[in-house]
Amino acid sequence: MLAGIGSSRPVLNSSAILAGHTAAYFLSGIVLAVGIEKITTRLANPESIDFIISSAVGMACVYAAWATRNNKPEESSQREVALTPAHSFGIGAIVNFAGVPFAVPYFATINQILRADLSPLESLVALIGYNLAYTSPFAIIPLLYALSGNKLKPVLKKVNEILFKITNFILPLLLGLLGLALIADAMLFFSRGKGLY
Repeated sequence: MLAGIGSSRPVLNSSAILAGHTAAYFLSGIVLAVGIEKITTRLANPESIDFIISSAVGMACVYAAWATRNNKPEESSQREVALTPAHSFGIGAIVNFAGVPFAVPYFATINQILRADLSPLESLVALIGYNLAYTSPFAIIPLLYALSGNKLKPVLKKVNEILFKITNFILPLLLGLLGLALIADAMLFFSRGKGLY
């Protein structure tokens, strides 16, 4: 969202990022709702191929964490942001699809909607309502910019720099830990027939 605000079309691009994220979240919700029983059964009874894939993903996570450990805030903040609304929409969607496997509250929400014994239309409306409620705090960013214009840019730039410093430290650490956990899980499965959990 902040990258979108820093672009040549601040309101349009940040709104497109949010729209892409929300559309992907909603579509993921429909797919999860349709296949949640199969997904939970598969997760409860993983097969060897699942551990092979997870160890490969784990190695990729560790590599990515190692490769990004020396990113400098100055390098990132000096890059020119050249976004179009279509690219922004795609970025929002990709960010969401990458995060869906870790969206535990979303899984819980979908489970509750399915357990409420609603009609298909009512379930769809409930899912739309959840997605709109989830999106609304993020919609404040383009709205504030539309109301205040360039006055907001210095504040957002400062927030962006602070967030970059925090995420530049935390994200590689979390990514590395996740990668190590996936590798350990696979190694334990292949050595003793049972993973970490």
